[in-house]
Amino acid sequence: MTKDDGSVALQAPGVTSADLREQFLEASDECNAALPAIPVPESDAELQQFYVSWTDIHSCLVDAGYDIDAPPSYQAFVDEYRAGNGSDAPYFLIADSTAREQAMAACPKNPDSWW
Repeated sequence: MTKDDGSVALQAPGVTSADLREQFLEASDECNAALPAIPVPESDAELQQFYVSWTDIHSCLVDAGYDIDAPPSYQAFVDEYRAGNGSDAPYFLIADSTAREQAMAACPKNPDSWW
C-alpha cells in the first residue's frame, strides 16, 4: 500500500493501528520492567555526583565534535533539576535525532554512575 507522500505503509491483514499501538505499549512495559530503576539523586552529595556524570558526558560530546551549548553551572543545573526541567544526560542538546543516537553510541552513559 502506498501513502500519499509516496512512502510504503506495511499492513498485516486484520491488524489495526490500535492493535499495533497496544502491542507496542505492552512490549515497552515489559522491557521497562526488566530494567533497573533509574537512580534519582536525593541528597546534595548525590546531586553533585549526578552533575559530574552529566558534565563528563558533555565533555565527551564536545571532544567527539558535537557543537552543543556550554554546560550549565552547578547551581543552574540544580535549579533546573529541582524544578523538574533537567535531563539525565546532555544528549538532548543535540536537536537531530540521528545525530543524537550516534552521540549516545560515541559517549555512552556509565552504567555504574548516575544516568
